[in-house]
Amino acid sequence: MKIGIIGLGAVGSASAFLLASKKIANSLFFYDVNKDLANAQKIDLEDAIFDVKINVVDDVSAMLECDLILFAFSALICANRVDELRANYDICKEICPKLSNFKGIILIATNPNDSIVFYAQKLSKLNPKKIFGTGTSLDTQRLRAILSLKLNISANNINAYMLAEHGDTMFFAQSISTILNKNIKDFFIDNNLEYDYLAIEKEVITRGADIFKVKNKTEYGISSTILRIISCIKNDEKKIFPLSVVEENLAYSYTYLLGKDGIDRKISLNLNEDDLIN
Repeated sequence: MKIGIIGLGAVGSASAFLLASKKIANSLFFYDVNKDLANAQKIDLEDAIFDVKINVVDDVSAMLECDLILFAFSALICANRVDELRANYDICKEICPKLSNFKGIILIATNPNDSIVFYAQKLSKLNPKKIFGTGTSLDTQRLRAILSLKLNISANNINAYMLAEHGDTMFFAQSISTILNKNIKDFFIDNNLEYDYLAIEKEVITRGADIFKVKNKTEYGISSTILRIISCIKNDEKKIFPLSVVEENLAYSYTYLLGKDGIDRKISLNLNEDDLIN
């Protein structure tokens, strides 16, 4: 699979390493406004993995031959989403029109995710099924990790989702969250454990910021999410992810079936009033 990565900072480079080491990509194309950084990441990765061809390109138009392009650029990372959007929109405005004839899939990890997804789709004029964001996929991963620790059960057995905006207003869809056929709330009660879904939700929402305060970056969680999404596309796994997709002139995360051609279809959920009010 030929994969282009725009932005070779912490997220882009960590994603490149995983995609190469897990044999998802056999060819990588790197673009960064700091070409020296892109070249340094290329050399570093070549020292680790020998059987992946890596190209550093001068312009994103050289990525039109790729099967998939990952947006991992970030001109500014900060708590203020408006400032972050202003900075990253400028890059989006420059590169997206150059990709209007792209035939592959664009996956967006850049923040603020939903806003960048919206503008990238409008600027590129690509089919929304072919250009979408990681959305709350990482947050869903974090939710399952937190529930796993609280319940002392593998995250692989937990079916739970965070939905809506990848940010402070996302919510824990508790009514549809289950372990086997049992609702999460009932599972807590049956095991004599305190269930405070708002506290769980808040822990998920603040988790990224808590990491960032210390590290000034968060790359492992999002890069592993990127790996799972791209692996699903490459292998046509038809898995469900909460992705940020432009629909009715708005981008937000909902559950979608994903395969080799991108978004297959939206998977409707029976959310209850507690979820919707939240």
